[in-house]
Amino acid sequence: GAGFMFFSACLISFLAYASYVMYHVREGESAYEAMLIESQSDHSAALNHYRIAVGLSPFLVEKWESRLGALLLFEGDSERAAKHLRRALSVRGDDIELRFMYGRALVTSGETKLGIEQLKLALDRTDPTDAKFAQRLLGLTSALNGEGRVDEAEGLLLKLNPSEIAQGTRLAAAVQLIQAKKFESAFGFADSARVSAPMDSQVLALWAQTAAMSGKLDDLIRENVRAPAEDIETWYATAFLYMARGDAETASQIYSRIRRLVPNLVAPQ
Repeated sequence: GAGFMFFSACLISFLAYASYVMYHVREGESAYEAMLIESQSDHSAALNHYRIAVGLSPFLVEKWESRLGALLLFEGDSERAAKHLRRALSVRGDDIELRFMYGRALVTSGETKLGIEQLKLALDRTDPTDAKFAQRLLGLTSALNGEGRVDEAEGLLLKLNPSEIAQGTRLAAAVQLIQAKKFESAFGFADSARVSAPMDSQVLALWAQTAAMSGKLDDLIRENVRAPAEDIETWYATAFLYMARGDAETASQIYSRIRRLVPNLVAPQ
């Protein structure tokens, strides 16, 4: 009668709740395993556990889809990464980092136009004082350069103040601008990188090559050779300028002299 029906309803509710709890216990265990394995850099195994977590939690896709997508993007599987990131973004549309990753996945999987739109949205929503602003801007300008939209990319890069950004960002901006044949703009970033690391041979090599490309080589040499002999930083930079000019003999002479004062200096390349 009524008592049996009530008992049956309670039993069904209990079983449904137990099933729900078990699913989420298993989902949580899988996600925990995924994060633990990911921290040990075993990305293949971590992907498998994230897939299990996603499968066990189809109505909470944003929880693990984003991690799965990010890991696939890191592994170079951009097409599948875009699929998972799109699903996560459908629930967390205001997540700027998620949108940026989605844009990168689209660009690298060949959907460049749509990817650029997503990267622009992410950048537009990023505060310029945010530490991630430069990274997101470089992601967008790289995609624009790939599409041949070099003037647009240059305009965005010139919004960065070379003296206020990280060294890696300066160098990345300089390289992008060189690739786009925007040598004058590239020199500004390369020169700021040199000021920040005046004895770094790799930075100096890039700076000297950029000086040559932008037509500044001779003027810089004329100015630098007036420096006092004890000004090691200026003379070391000058050796790289001579190398960029193609005068290896003079570069070697300068290097030999200053190496007696600073023995561990790397030879200009």
